[in-house]
Amino acid sequence: MKKHVALRCVLSLATALLLALSPFTTALAEPSSETLLLAEGTAAETQARIDDSGVEGPTIFFVAGTHGNEWAGYYAADELMEEIFPTAGKIIWVPRANIQACNIEQRTAEDEVNLNRVYPGNSEGNPVEQVAAEIMALIEQEQPVAVVDMHEGYNFYGVDGSIGNSLVLGATDGSFMNGLEIISRVNAQNGDHPDFTFDSNAPAGSLNHEVSTRLGIDTYTIETSQVLEMEERIAQQKLFVHTILDVYGIPVEEESA
Repeated sequence: MKKHVALRCVLSLATALLLALSPFTTALAEPSSETLLLAEGTAAETQARIDDSGVEGPTIFFVAGTHGNEWAGYYAADELMEEIFPTAGKIIWVPRANIQACNIEQRTAEDEVNLNRVYPGNSEGNPVEQVAAEIMALIEQEQPVAVVDMHEGYNFYGVDGSIGNSLVLGATDGSFMNGLEIISRVNAQNGDHPDFTFDSNAPAGSLNHEVSTRLGIDTYTIETSQVLEMEERIAQQKLFVHTILDVYGIPVEEESA
């Protein structure tokens, strides 16, 4: 009988200790934002930000500013980084992947290296290749459920070779199945604008192609059409982001103004 009483006492003490420590455990998992430098010390040095809810959940990765003359993508990323924060899981942002191109508002920087043709990058290569290599390394480290590249096309899909007004799907089964759901939801909220279509021909060397084929991660390239006004395109980019977050089960809270 004494043995049973002693055992119950030990268990009670253990339970009390766990309860007493629980506030400290919670404190270690508070929401946080961490800024990282990519290609640090080079002409292409740019920032990534990891928004961590502190709550277990999936991670998602957004890249914008791959081409500096595709403004709606990185303008939308700027706004979203101020407006939303995950309540479970993580959101990772690279809002100006080719910051030199963004600064001069051209497709590429003066070196004419197209960031979206040099993935998986080269850690010993030119500055743009180093950015690509570090983006790939961060993706591989964080293992997101999806990677989304925010671009624009110069026209509507199929007009003069443009892929504007489309969502380019990666090479995974998940990209295709979830991508169709994403497009359907976006089109239902896209007002009087032409419906988005899908494309599945991401070129070799693009973030979409290399992440989906090398890492097996779902990938998407948002392509709004520059025929529309800037405000409309930014709204479409943000609609895609919110829809993708919902489809992949990453809840967010809206930051108060």
